[in-house]
Parts: sequence; C-alpha cells; structure tokens
Amino acid sequence: VANPDNILSQPWIKYSSLKQKHFIPAGWVNKTVYFKFTLENTNEIRDTIYFFPGNSFRSITCYKILPSDILQLIKDESKGDGFQPIALAAKEKTSFVIELNFTKRNFNTLYLVMIEKNQLESYQKIFYTLNYSEIIIGYVLCGLLLMMIFFNGANFSLGRKKEFLYNCLYAICMFLLIFFNTYAERRSGVFAGFFMGYFAFALLIIGTVFYIAFTRKFLDTKTNYPLLNKIFIYEEKGLAVLLIGFSIVYFFTNNFWLQNILENSTKIICLAIGILYIIIGIKQKNRLINYLAMGNAILILCAS
Repeated sequence: VANPDNILSQPWIKYSSLKQKHFIPAGWVNKTVYFKFTLENTNEIRDTIYFFPGNSFRSITCYKILPSDILQLIKDESKGDGFQPIALAAKEKTSFVIELNFTKRNFNTLYLVMIEKNQLESYQKIFYTLNYSEIIIGYVLCGLLLMMIFFNGANFSLGRKKEFLYNCLYAICMFLLIFFNTYAERRSGVFAGFFMGYFAFALLIIGTVFYIAFTRKFLDTKTNYPLLNKIFIYEEKGLAVLLIGFSIVYFFTNNFWLQNILENSTKIICLAIGILYIIIGIKQKNRLINYLAMGNAILILCAS
C-alpha cells in the first residue's frame, strides 16, 4: 500500500496518460492519490505559486522532496478554499509530492492547475462565478424560503400551533440546503467537502421529516386519516434510521459503496413520499390535501 514513507519508490505514470481527466471513477473515492511534479523559480526573488486540483477533496497534503529523498511536510493552507500555496526561493528548482483524498460523494472531479500569485484572485472570481445563472436562481429561491421562514415563525409565535413550527423548520432546512449548495458548488476546502459529502444529504432528510410532521399536524391525520397517519409515522422512523445508518457509514467507515446505496435508497424514498402525496391528493376531495399535492408535484418536476 502506497504511503508517504514509500511513495517515491512506487511506479509512477504520466499525468498526460491518465484517462480520468474530469469525473473520477467511484472506486477512487476512498483511495489516496499522489502526484509528483517539479517547480522552478526563475526569478531573482522568492515567489509563491498555488496548487489547485479541483473542488472535490477532503484534504490536500503537500510534501517537499529534500536531498536523499526525504519528504518534508509543508503547512496545509488549503483547508479554507482548497488552494495550497507553495513557496520557492530565488532560482530554486525543487520537486514536490501532493497527497489527495477525495470528498465522499459522487461526481468528484480532477483537474490540476498551477496559479501564479498575482493571478489567484482573478482565477478564483472566474471559477466561482462560472455558473452565474445558477447562482442567481439559487439566491432567489433562498429569498422566497426566507419569507416562508418569517411567515411561519410569526404565525407560530402568535398562535403556538405546531404545524407552523414544523413548516418553519422545514423551510430552514431547505434554505440552508439551497444557500450552501449555491455557495459551495464550485468551492473547495474542508467545509465545502463536508457539505457536499454529508451535510446536504442530512438537511434533505431532516427537512423531509419536518415536512411529514407538518402534514400530519396540518391535516390532523391521526383523526381524519388514520391509515395515512400510520404510513407517515413509518416514513419518519424509516428516514431517521437511514440517516443514522448513513452517518455511521460516512464518519466511521470507508465503505463508499454502502454509503452510496444508502443515499440513493433514501432519495428514492423521498421521491416516493412526494408521489404518495400526489396520489392522495387525486383521490381525496380535500382542498388542503390538493394544495399539498400540487406543491409536491411542482417540487418533483423542478427536482427532475
């Protein structure tokens, strides 16, 4: 197994011959990837260049290769934004080894770039706003959800009705999900990796549970629809169990295959819940249920 102690003696392949130039295979997620390269500072003064492998990494560890093939650990300054500075003395030519660990999610990307210090700010601005239209849509949705939060929060504070509390908590989860997804979609660093790998999924599940609780209370399913109430209770408990299982696998194992199965299964269940709302709305001649059904139909259509 390759590690920093024996990595220099391992067989290397050229980056130009690597077939995976954009999205990496799922089998790479729990593997550690190493890159070796040489940098030369032709200037008469000390200079810094920034290494950036993309926005799909839990950690970026940089080593400087000293004489006698000794690896010297360089201070990790990539945790905030994913850009690792590498300083070179005047006229220095040195080789480096980079150790990369991917974020635990699907659709991880890999593209290595070196950015000069005076070009870093411009590069980041362009990179972060490459999907400008999606950013605008995301923040508009956040504004609508924020109004929903204020509305439900005000109604709960006035009437102390739990349905407004549950709907407010649901809106908060969706607000955080869309806001941070809009912010972190093209960003790197520890928080962006954690959000894309775990926190976004957790917000989706917790928000769905609050929405089911809101529906039960709003329609008084315990009294008016006993069978539907039982189904909703089983769904709440099932989603809670799946979230706990997903959390255990994510934090305490490296079994990305099982993590992926749990995540996809849970999303299918959430989709099934939405379809169930629509079916119930069609069968029931209740205006409130019809409104919920229409809302879920729009949600499913937009999500697809």
